[in-house]
Amino acid sequence: MMRNLMDKVATLVGPSRGSKEDAKQRLKVVLIHDQLALTPGAMDQMKAEMLEVVRRYVVVDEPVAFELRKEDGQVSIVSQLPVRPMHARA
Repeated sequence: MMRNLMDKVATLVGPSRGSKEDAKQRLKVVLIHDQLALTPGAMDQMKAEMLEVVRRYVVVDEPVAFELRKEDGQVSIVSQLPVRPMHARA
């Protein structure tokens, strides 16, 4: 389970910036996950559901990214979803 969490953290963190910075970022993500009591499986389900809703209105291109951020005691989920207009529906 811990390995699964670390894999999820690696995908949330993005490309490597150096081992010290990577370790700091991974620790931040783990602490936020712990504070929210959000398991990796729950995070995956939430991402899938958010994408499902957005895809009702626009076409979502890959890659997509979701990130947990904490500023001023407030935790936010930030997403980057490349989108383009949906063609007229039938």
